[in-house]
Amino acid sequence: MGDRRVLLVASPEVAIFGYDGVVSFASVQDTVDAVPLNNQARTIIRIGPGVHRQQVHIPKTKNFITLCGSPIKDTVICWDNTTTRIKYTQSSQEIGTGTLNSATVIVEGDDFIVENVIFKNSAPQVSGQQQQSV
Repeated sequence: MGDRRVLLVASPEVAIFGYDGVVSFASVQDTVDAVPLNNQARTIIRIGPGVHRQQVHIPKTKNFITLCGSPIKDTVICWDNTTTRIKYTQSSQEIGTGTLNSATVIVEGDDFIVENVIFKNSAPQVSGQQQQSV
């Protein structure tokens, strides 16, 4: 494996761009999208504290990704899909529909690591519907 790379996601409350020469992105998904296809280097995505309201999809062509949140303040990735109502932040052809694709965070890539990040589905409880976080 090659060297590792570090990417930064700005906190939703405070935009931090160009911190210590590290490339910074506005969203977790934008950062995942920037990882090269079929990458062989461990890519650490440092996520600023706060609630990041978005669905995140890590496709099978994006391997060796680590999502690293703040150990001091909560870092939350939150979205509100259910099995019968999926709001897409990406193309529906990329993610699909149904239970497996209603998750807040969908991970298909190999060698995925996460630390200090809370995954949350904020959909209201509805009888007969499922809400997936991961």
